[in-house]
Amino acid sequence: MQSSEDNASNRLVDPFGMTPFHVLLSAANCRMDLLQVLLDAYPPNVLGWKDGNGKTAIEYYSQRNYLTEDTRNMLRMALRRWLVNSISSWKALEAWKSDMSNWVNTIVGEDEVEQRQSLLEEASMVLLRYERMESTTLLELSLWKMELLKSANESGDDVVARTTTVDKDDRGAYRVRSGASVVIPNVIGFLFATTSTV
Repeated sequence: MQSSEDNASNRLVDPFGMTPFHVLLSAANCRMDLLQVLLDAYPPNVLGWKDGNGKTAIEYYSQRNYLTEDTRNMLRMALRRWLVNSISSWKALEAWKSDMSNWVNTIVGEDEVEQRQSLLEEASMVLLRYERMESTTLLELSLWKMELLKSANESGDDVVARTTTVDKDDRGAYRVRSGASVVIPNVIGFLFATTSTV
């Protein structure tokens, strides 16, 4: 049985695994207005989906031998949406946003195709690392919060007061009792088993 997310991703790809971004960005003549329509219509992570050949739409576009000012602007627009805006949506650290912006500028400024592709692959790995760090943090905070709420309910304490006035020594105990050391490795491995494919 497929999840609703799997069904949604299947509707976004053709038989070759290509998204609308793949179709547009692999065309000989791309139009910025069409790219903007797609960027407005789809979430940023779709730009990172790989097709049947194992390539993202941006990889196809960045393989152009010569980048004009217009093609650089389109590449910049797509990269910013994928690498910067996607992490901005989860209130990422400013240092992460700045780092990803630097990756965008470096990739767009590179004239050599092979080096551009290599930089794009490195930036993709950095984004994946940030996604894993954010996911791990959110998961651990959720587990910790559940343990705090459970403790407050069992003791009859005011839930809000209990969760906002935990002293430093109790925090470690709640963290251990939350089961994060067991849950996180298993869940994160499952979540990121298929991140780079549809």
